[in-house]
Amino acid sequence: MNKCTVVAKRELFYAWPFGLAAWLAGLIFIDRVRSEKARSTLNAANHIVKSKKIKLWVFPEGTRRNTGEIHEFKKGAFHMAIDAQIPILPILLHYVFER
Repeated sequence: MNKCTVVAKRELFYAWPFGLAAWLAGLIFIDRVRSEKARSTLNAANHIVKSKKIKLWVFPEGTRRNTGEIHEFKKGAFHMAIDAQIPILPILLHYVFER
């Protein structure tokens, strides 16, 4: 997909060498522990999405799951879309947890 980035948990930044490569590729790392910092990061992501006209992948549950069950969605992605007046395109990754 052209002009796309992903929101990922900040802890992945410290997973060598993935974190460095992900940061260089433009992934947006979010601090899920500190909600004010997370909100600030999402606001910055809004600016990036609008100014650079890129697409943003967000896992609305706040994580990936390996059970196949859909869990409660976090509000951040929806607030982002409303604030930036950008559409949400829902995508389901079906059976990716099976090996």
